[in-house]
Amino acid sequence: MDLRHGVRSASSLPRSGGHALPAFQQAEVLDSDEYFRVVIRVRPPLDRELASPVWQHVVSVPGSTQICLYETVPEMNAADRASGTSQVVNTHSFSFDHVYDQNASQPTVYESTARTSVMSALQGYNATIVAYGPTSTGKT
Repeated sequence: MDLRHGVRSASSLPRSGGHALPAFQQAEVLDSDEYFRVVIRVRPPLDRELASPVWQHVVSVPGSTQICLYETVPEMNAADRASGTSQVVNTHSFSFDHVYDQNASQPTVYESTARTSVMSALQGYNATIVAYGPTSTGKT
């Protein structure tokens, strides 16, 4: 198996049922030069979250590979606690292979994330997609 730059050559791809894949299908499998990717999708807030007086929007997607979480922490000295107005904002940025914001559609996520794996599986290759998150958050 040729693993130059993490990409298998067409000749080293496994064969399905003893037959090589047609060239156009090999190209589709090879177009994805990554065999392990971490993709994040930010879900839209629920109506009950938006209606809550304590809900805060703490997530932003500044680009297609980065997500930022904003943590608001009240000041801890007596004067600031008394005024209730001073806050410290901590920003946590994380990078992934791809990040979808809350406006991303199902077809967009499928086409650019799962389609290659599904097509490979239909051709006899092993493929795994793991969706992780709390119950009822749209992993299906």
